[in-house]
Amino acid sequence: MLTRAELYDRLKSQIQHEDELIIIRVVWQLLAQSFFSVPMRLS
Repeated sequence: MLTRAELYDRLKSQIQHEDELIIIRVVWQLLAQSFFSVPMRLS
C-alpha cells in the first residue's frame, strides 16, 4: 500500500512525463510547419 506522499510523487511524475511528450510533439509540429511553409526557389 502506498502512502499519500508516494502516490502523489508517482502521479506527479507521470503527469510530468506526459507533459514532456506533449512539448516534444509541439516542437516537432512547429519545426515541420516552419520547414514546409518556406517557399522553395529553384533558380
